Amino acid sequence: MSGEGVSGPDQKGTLREFEIAKRGQLLFVLRNIDEKKDKPKSLLKCVNGQYAFAISRTGETASLQYLERLGVDTAVDNRVLEESEQREFGAALSNTCGYMTAGKVLTELVRSKDFSIKKISRREANGKPLVALGFEYLGHDVLHKEDYKLTEGELILDPANKWVVTESSWIYESLTRGYKGRLTVQRDFEGMAFDLPIATKVISKYEDLDIKFVNKETWTVELKRAEVPEEEFFLPYYGFPEPQFERSFFEKWGWWLIVGILFLAIGCWLTMRRAR
Repeated sequence: MSGEGVSGPDQKGTLREFEIAKRGQLLFVLRNIDEKKDKPKSLLKCVNGQYAFAISRTGETASLQYLERLGVDTAVDNRVLEESEQREFGAALSNTCGYMTAGKVLTELVRSKDFSIKKISRREANGKPLVALGFEYLGHDVLHKEDYKLTEGELILDPANKWVVTESSWIYESLTRGYKGRLTVQRDFEGMAFDLPIATKVISKYEDLDIKFVNKETWTVELKRAEVPEEEFFLPYYGFPEPQFERSFFEKWGWWLIVGILFLAIGCWLTMRRAR
């Protein structure tokens, strides 16, 4: 994906480019941080179920930025997965996937008790029949610890193209911090690859209704591969050795403790039996 945007009173432009991939619970995000021709800089973040890691690369030089073991501490696992799924992978997917809106899968959003349909009507654009769905929604952003509500919401769906959401808009009001803004998103699905509901172009605009701040982004999306090999989600693929984590106390001695307890229990049982 590559994106170009302007924001702020001076409408300063920025250009970003990154790749995302997902295979079951495995995912990675590769961001280009600096586009200098002599020494381009990028950051790769990956989660593979066993561990999470980040690799920074400047030119031909790569360095391991962090390494986090998974499957030992539930709090660590939840934090890593929340950040990866929502901030790194989920944000990009929510913008481009035709079955997602407001950061959620459309079916889950509509079934939520906090989602209310206000109006369903017929629309037409360039001779194509569409369906408009008006709604309101009360939500909670786990990542940013923020309660919010969406009002004056509208989703435009294309029944001729698998009911993808081609346009969406709503007023976002933070119930935690008090700010309010209007978001509009337009998606173009022409030329989508692998018969997937992924938009090839996305234009989003956020207008802060309090301080008149405007942020506008245009994303161009290219699907490179329908499937990513599993080895690309692990360190050896990038020239680093597979991590050897120190085993926890229970992993080292757990079985010996269990065997010892069993022997002790059997010994006590035999002693009590002989005493009778």
